[in-house]
Amino acid sequence: MMSLLSDEVNFLVYRYLLESGYQHSAFLFALESHVAQSNINGSLVPSGALVSVIQKGIQFIEGELCINDDGSFIENLNALESLPLIDAVIPEVLAERAETLYRLVTQKHESALSPTKLFNNTHEIGIEEDIVLRGHKAEVFNCSWHPSCKLIATGSADGMVGLWHLDSDRMIALDHVGQSRKNSSTDITCLVWHPEGHVLATAASDFITRIWDVEGNLLTALTGHKDLILSLNWNKKGQFLLSAGLDKKCIIWDGEKFEKVVELFCHTGPVVDADWKDDFTFASCSTDRSVCVSTIHDSKPLKIFLGHKDVVNCVQWDPTSSLLATCADDKSVKLWSMKQDDAVASLSGHTKEVTLVKWASSRLLGSASYDQSIRIWNVESLTCLYEFNRHYEPVNSISFDPTGRYLVSAALDGLLNIWELEKGECIQSQRSNSGIFEVQWSKNAFYISVCQSDKTIKILDTRKLL
Repeated sequence: MMSLLSDEVNFLVYRYLLESGYQHSAFLFALESHVAQSNINGSLVPSGALVSVIQKGIQFIEGELCINDDGSFIENLNALESLPLIDAVIPEVLAERAETLYRLVTQKHESALSPTKLFNNTHEIGIEEDIVLRGHKAEVFNCSWHPSCKLIATGSADGMVGLWHLDSDRMIALDHVGQSRKNSSTDITCLVWHPEGHVLATAASDFITRIWDVEGNLLTALTGHKDLILSLNWNKKGQFLLSAGLDKKCIIWDGEKFEKVVELFCHTGPVVDADWKDDFTFASCSTDRSVCVSTIHDSKPLKIFLGHKDVVNCVQWDPTSSLLATCADDKSVKLWSMKQDDAVASLSGHTKEVTLVKWASSRLLGSASYDQSIRIWNVESLTCLYEFNRHYEPVNSISFDPTGRYLVSAALDGLLNIWELEKGECIQSQRSNSGIFEVQWSKNAFYISVCQSDKTIKILDTRKLL
C-alpha cells in the first residue's frame, strides 16, 4: 500500500518547481519546507515525478468511473475528453462525469500543432549535427564554458558536476553528494570558471562553495552560507569570488588564498542574483524588492535602488559598467545609473514576471519572461525593437553570441531558437523531446551548449548552422 509523507510531497513539489523553470520559487519553497534536510536521494527520482503521480491518480479515478456494475468496461471511450486535474477532486463534477460516460456525448475535438508545422520558415537542426554528452543521472540544470572553449562544466540534480573535453565523450565527475554534510539530494545551483580557467567554483544545495582544478581535484570547500547559494561570480581579474544566497548574505572570497574577505548584509530578504561592476564593486538584488550597489571596502551599500514593486530576479551591468539592468516579478525591466537615485528608465511590455536580462551590447538589451516571450530593447531610444514569440513555456534561458548578432533562447517546451538581431527573425529552430534548462554560447562563438531534462547535454556547432 502506498503511503504519503509530507517530506516526500514537499520534495516532489520542489522538483516540479525547479523543472518548470520557477527556480527562485523552488529555492524559497525548499527553504520553508526544509527539503535539504530530508533523506530523499534526488538522483533516484525521475524528472516529472509529481506530474506522473498525479496523472496516475487521475487514471485510477477515471478507471473507477469506467467500470460497469458487472465489472466490464464501458466501450467507445476514445470519444471522451481527458479528465482535468481540478475536476478529479470535485465530487459534483465526478458525478456529472459518470453520467456523461454512459451517454458518451463528449467529443475530443482539439489537437495541438507541432512547432515544425507552425515554423515553416525556419530550418530544423538535425540530430546528426549535435554532439550529445551522456553521463549524468538526473536533469542537467546549468553549465559554464572554460575560457579555452575546449572544456565545459555541467551541473545536475544528481549532485555531480561534469567536466567534458570536446574531443572526448568521457565525463570527469566532481562528486558533491559524497562530500556533502547532509544525507540528502545535492542539486548543483551554480558553477563558474575563473577568468584564467585554472579553477572552477561550484555551489550545491548543501550551502557549500567548492573550488576544483581542471583535472577535477577538490582544492578547498568554502563554508559561510547558511542557506542555498543562488549566485557565484568572479570579478574580472579573478581576484575575488562573490557568493550570494537565500541567507541574505553576500560573501567575498579571496581568489588566491580562498579565504573569506568580508560578509555583507545589504538586503533584508534572500539575495537572488549579483553581478560585478568592476574589480571591487558589485550589484545585488533581492526578494525585498531592492537593488544594492556595494563595495568590498565598506559594509554599507554605495547605492540602494528602490523602484521595483516585487521580487527582483536579475541584475546585469552593461559592457561599459555605466548602466545597470534589472528585471522583476512586477513585469518590468529597469535601467539604473550611479549618477542618480531614481531609475533612468522603466521598460514595460511583458505581461508576466521577467526573469532574465542580458546585454548584447551597450546599446541592445534582451529580456525573457514567464509570458513565453523575449524582448530586445534599444536602451538609447528606450524602445522595444523586437518581441520574439516562439515558445510555449516560460523562457528559461537566453544567451547572446560574442558578436551580439545572434541570440539563442530555450524553454521547457523543448524548443531551442536562434534569432538574428539585425533582421529580428528566427533563423534556426530545434525541437527536443526533453525540456531545456539552460543554453550558453561559447566565448569563441563556435558552440552552443544545451542542458536538458533527459540527463544529457547537447553541443551545437554554430559553424554548421549559421
